[in-house]
Amino acid sequence: MGYDAETPRLWLERVEEVKHLEDFHDLWGSAENLYWSPRAPMQTLAHSSEWIKESLTSLNPKIDKYAIILKSSVESGGNPKMIGLVGTKDPGDEIVYMLNHPYWRQGYMSEAIVAFAGPEGIFWKLES
Repeated sequence: MGYDAETPRLWLERVEEVKHLEDFHDLWGSAENLYWSPRAPMQTLAHSSEWIKESLTSLNPKIDKYAIILKSSVESGGNPKMIGLVGTKDPGDEIVYMLNHPYWRQGYMSEAIVAFAGPEGIFWKLES
């Protein structure tokens, strides 16, 4: 598979609207996930579709957003499950992240941050 980074439990790949929309809506539709965000939860898939477009590097080259994919979702025979996001915020000099609440307190975000911005992270290979 063409993932941009890999950890023992996760893969990171650039966010794609069609591929990640359902899980993106799960993430942004939850009030619990957005507790620290100024944004209100996305009410419809259409709203999430508009919001995900702002996360696409192809439409906004000043940012890079990666889907955090749970390997076990594929290894158990299912479809890839996006459990969160990690990336940069416009103008590209701030790291942002978000994890779906069922996956909190299990070390997934620490793993994803290291894969993104650690010494060998994909952040350092991005175009400036």
